Amino acid sequence: MKNTFLVLSLLFIFQNVNAQVGVSAGAKIMNASEWTDFLNKEMQTNAGNYQGWHVGIDYWFRLPQKRVEFFPEISYEKYSQDFGLATDEIKSLSLYFNTNIYLLDFEGDCNCPTFSKGGDLFEKGFFIQVSPGISYFTSTFGLDSEEIEDSNLSFGLGLGAGLDVGISDFLTITPLLKFTWLPSASREELEAASELPAGDLDTSISQFYGGIRIGIRWTE
Repeated sequence: MKNTFLVLSLLFIFQNVNAQVGVSAGAKIMNASEWTDFLNKEMQTNAGNYQGWHVGIDYWFRLPQKRVEFFPEISYEKYSQDFGLATDEIKSLSLYFNTNIYLLDFEGDCNCPTFSKGGDLFEKGFFIQVSPGISYFTSTFGLDSEEIEDSNLSFGLGLGAGLDVGISDFLTITPLLKFTWLPSASREELEAASELPAGDLDTSISQFYGGIRIGIRWTE
């Protein structure tokens, strides 16, 4: 299932890269309260949120007359948290349909990158981003030589804000802050190993992201 998801995602991303390709990277904080509370209790620790990082690749297209632009993205993320004698590691492969809405330049006629056009940088470059998508999580809880592995497919919705800064007609740098919420993720194998009722470790997930996207325009 994981390999199929990866192949379909890559085909989706690269089916039309005749406008602009972007790569992104940044730091992420993940809150999964049910998992953290349970592991803190079991390990007698006081660990906080999971710390992690994000890398992604996307391509760009837009509506013809309005400043609504689309950046379908495939990304990989890795998180970890130390629970004393144990470590919990979580990885995810995600596909999100990032949609940028340029509220201050909604009627703009620019052919992005926008920055060869006249006008204020903030007016041309500021956007709100809405991101529906799906993530495939794998988690590994390791205690001594024992490892408990889980996998889970979760839907999510992100909301963020950023600013496009044009270096040239061919290069754009975009700082971005984003919050993503996933309503439900499970740890069935960890539940079974801990003799917990099914669904006892189901949790919502909140992710906070700060990072940079570099956009490269390949064609005119």
